[in-house]
Amino acid sequence: MWSAVNWKGKIDTHADQACKPSDTDFCLHFESLLNPNPDAATYFPQSPKYIPLLDDIILPSEVLEVIDRMKTNKAAGHDGVAPDLFKLLSDDWLIIVTDLFNQVFLGDYPTDWTFAKVFTLYKKGCKSDPGNYRGKSFLVALAKLYDAVLSACLKLWYTPHEEQAGAQKGRGYEEQTLVVKLRMDIARTAKQPLFVTFIDYEHLDRKGCGSQFLKALQNSLCHAAGQIGTETFKTTAG
Repeated sequence: MWSAVNWKGKIDTHADQACKPSDTDFCLHFESLLNPNPDAATYFPQSPKYIPLLDDIILPSEVLEVIDRMKTNKAAGHDGVAPDLFKLLSDDWLIIVTDLFNQVFLGDYPTDWTFAKVFTLYKKGCKSDPGNYRGKSFLVALAKLYDAVLSACLKLWYTPHEEQAGAQKGRGYEEQTLVVKLRMDIARTAKQPLFVTFIDYEHLDRKGCGSQFLKALQNSLCHAAGQIGTETFKTTAG
């Protein structure tokens, strides 16, 4: 995939363009894919909860710990800032970034952070079908760092079951993809129904997630937008 993206962050389009869907077609596809229930209401916690580990303000040490673990040589977002630059921050700049994150955590998520530059990569099948392309998003580096800080806090509080391999160290999507594929094959052969569940806001609330953290998490996922070529699409997390 990366061989198709040049140093300016633009994808190589030398492939067969005659059969490729238009930017408008791609946007309509991704908008419908990412908004399966556009009328769904945003979930609100049933009762306020305060969990210090989740709801207290973000500390510079927490930001620095995430920066130290960040991988290098990652692509920059549409703002042109590469994640590698965070490793060069002085103590003063680290405090400034932390203060910014706390303003976002306790307030509103910046609109610019919800915007992603999306490129489409052909997988297989009919080249005129938008569903046969994979979308790859390039986000603002500050947003990725902020989200990683929230993720690190959540991992300290929430211990997933063995079956939940997402975002766990040493385990990847390949394992879960294989399990789902095998379960689908078994259900299809036995002609049995198959149900797949995902962690959502309501699940975290029932588990006792802090209200402020849950609100910040929702803010980071709501009203996101992407751009393919000159066309844009939106997605709203309920």
